[in-house]
Amino acid sequence: MEQFWSDIERRFLNLHNEQVSEKSCLHAFKEGDAWTVGGGTQNAKQQFEWLAEHAALRLGVPPGRDPVFSWLDRLKKESPRYKPFHSNRKRRKSELDSDEMCSLEYEITQSEDGPIEFLCIASAEYCVRCDSQEQTKRDADPRIGTAMAKPAASSLTDREKKIWEVGQRVAGGRQYCRELDNARIAPPRKGVWKEGPRTYLAAYNMGHPWRHRIEDEKSKIRRKVKAAKLASEHASE
Repeated sequence: MEQFWSDIERRFLNLHNEQVSEKSCLHAFKEGDAWTVGGGTQNAKQQFEWLAEHAALRLGVPPGRDPVFSWLDRLKKESPRYKPFHSNRKRRKSELDSDEMCSLEYEITQSEDGPIEFLCIASAEYCVRCDSQEQTKRDADPRIGTAMAKPAASSLTDREKKIWEVGQRVAGGRQYCRELDNARIAPPRKGVWKEGPRTYLAAYNMGHPWRHRIEDEKSKIRRKVKAAKLASEHASE
């Protein structure tokens, strides 16, 4: 299994196991065009959103679409753990057959709304499917695997490239910060970080506003990589 999907799958499973110990598992519910993630702790929801965003960006998020919603839409479409609502509706038989009959009968309709139970398990299972789909593409064209494994990053500084590489292995949280520290990547010493902690893990442990700034830095690098990749694709057309 490719390292990216193996890592994300493992993190979804670990997050599920943490929820089991807390006796509260995340689930998602679709109503209309919106998704709501419920159950679990606020921290569990945040970790899930980070992982889902990371996975959705790997797959390519449609323009203007929220990455987390995009991931949930994929689960709705392909995961057997999505359970659409079914309802019985009465209609006159004449509407179905002919004007000669006027009796009533039930018609079963299926709604686009419904829940995804055990959300992290469903996500981990879908990671396996995504890996299989990518492998099929790699077998057909080996260049695809290289492009997926190493997104265009020519616009990144050396420091940003190192942060990007860590982000490809670890989605977020304390482990992400530990990996940054282990790679000897120090927080910047300018701007909002000028008087900040000297290590990423120390910053994460301090909570607000440092966790937000760590995530913001990672998101900015992700956007730069995405922009570089799009520019490279347009240049090759």
